[in-house]
This record gives sequence, C-alpha cells and structure tokens, in this order.
Amino acid sequence: MSVRTTESVAEQESRSLSIDVIESVADVRDLDPLELPQLRTAIDPDAFEQLFSHSSDRAGQVRLTFTYAGCEVAVDSDETVTVQRRADGRTGEE
Repeated sequence: MSVRTTESVAEQESRSLSIDVIESVADVRDLDPLELPQLRTAIDPDAFEQLFSHSSDRAGQVRLTFTYAGCEVAVDSDETVTVQRRADGRTGEE
C-alpha cells in the first residue's frame, strides 16, 4: 500500500494547494499528473482553495477528506496533504 504525506509548498511558492493534491496522487499512483482525471470530478477546486486560504486565521483544526483517482486524500489546516491508495481499487469516479 502506498501512502504519501507532504507538507504543502503552495504558500511558500505561491502554488495552488490543488496542484499539491494532484501531484501527490500522481506520485502514489505512479502516473503523470496529466493522466489523472480533473480534480473537479472529486471536489470543487475553487471551494477547496477558499476553505484553506484562511485556515491559519481560524481557531481549531480543519480536515477535508475525499476520494480522488483511486486514492483517499486528506488535507489538514496546516496544508499537509496525505494520500493513500484505496484498498478496494475503486477510483471513486464510479
């Protein structure tokens, strides 16, 4: 089972957190990021970015989990992205 946890570099490099998710999933699936379905098949990317854009200003923790391209993805308020390939092999797009 492949699991990847990364600290987002989105804030330091003005990158999108969505890009970090796509690259992490591609890494776990051993695919080129362009081979993955659009992120919007799993979540609304604009709402996702908005949720985490001010998460450091909030009291408490935020954690969003969703299925994308055969992986379980978790994103925490500190923008840590954790990706784990689904054991059942389903992509979540069925």
